[in-house]
Amino acid sequence: MVANLVSQSSVQKVYCLVRAPDKASASSRVRDSLRERLTYHKLSLSMRSKIVALPSDFSDARLGLDENEYSEISSSITHLIHLAWSVNFNKALESFEADCIAGAKNLMNLCLAAQRPEPASFNFCSSVSATAATPGNVVPEALPESLSYAQNMGYAQSKLVTEHICDRASRQTGLKARVLRVGQIVGDTQHGVWNATEAIPLMLQTAKTIGALPELDENPYWLPVDVVAKACSEIACSGAGSGVMNVVNDKSFHWTRDLLPLLREAGLEFESVPQQEWIRRLRAS
Repeated sequence: MVANLVSQSSVQKVYCLVRAPDKASASSRVRDSLRERLTYHKLSLSMRSKIVALPSDFSDARLGLDENEYSEISSSITHLIHLAWSVNFNKALESFEADCIAGAKNLMNLCLAAQRPEPASFNFCSSVSATAATPGNVVPEALPESLSYAQNMGYAQSKLVTEHICDRASRQTGLKARVLRVGQIVGDTQHGVWNATEAIPLMLQTAKTIGALPELDENPYWLPVDVVAKACSEIACSGAGSGVMNVVNDKSFHWTRDLLPLLREAGLEFESVPQQEWIRRLRAS
């Protein structure tokens, strides 16, 4: 997302609010992240100079910024893209309250503080897990009819709660609040760089560690990270009004019939085994 934004001539500056102890650490985190994803070398010096990384605390009303920093951002901000959620599927809803849910409200207040004729737009990266339990095969681009439509875990529930806060903020304050409900994000289209600590890459690594991959009867819907970033930045920087946008792939594939043969074609050697046998071997290793 950062690489995409700074590459646009219409973008003058990108403030990155980072969970870090100081400015040097914040800058280092952003720079290292761009390098790990093989995007840093593509950015010219003028593009890199647009990036301003600041240590932040989303649970704080002023986002952990000093008055000068907060004033500087509010004087120039036009769009805010909220991508900083805690990805932990074991935590209960209450655990997301201070840093994530209240943090979203504090970021909305920054948009409302924009010293312009209208507030900066607020673009919240939600998740398909927020509506994963919706009955039937269609999830509308709208708030679900029931909070029970969220997947039964705190992460999904916290996303849906914040979707409701976005909707209420847009109706009560005139804030342009957009919910970008994103599906499973995978490696980019050029290099295939994917966070190695995520569930699916960890599963694929077992082809090397135990020599086997599970046969799953699943039809995933995946989107490359650069495609997601381009779509979300286009929506965020557009004149679109408040609402919900489902940023998902409309085409699926079958894990066992499609993905496993392609992995073999790419040179990965492994045995295909039933799911329970794969789990048994994993435990035994």
